[in-house]
Amino acid sequence: MKHIIILTDELGAFLVSKADFRNFTSMDVLKISQWFGERDYNVRVCKFSELDLSVNYRDYFFLYQTSEAPGAFYKRYIEDLVYFLEKQGAVMMPCWSS
Repeated sequence: MKHIIILTDELGAFLVSKADFRNFTSMDVLKISQWFGERDYNVRVCKFSELDLSVNYRDYFFLYQTSEAPGAFYKRYIEDLVYFLEKQGAVMMPCWSS
């Protein structure tokens, strides 16, 4: 069975920006989870901070969002986690490194 982890922000939302880049909305995480579940994925939804970094996530799929919050700390935190997971062999979606 394939595994996918959907990473949300600390409020449990998966935010995407609208066309004006100031207003954000959350994608329907339940609907996304159901879609993957119907396709034989073991789905887990968790916040970035809830991710157990002692687990090897090789061949796991991760769906995540980045942050455009003021200040760069949270964005760098997410990028560091993504880098760590990619080095383990996780499949990050979206993929931003080569």
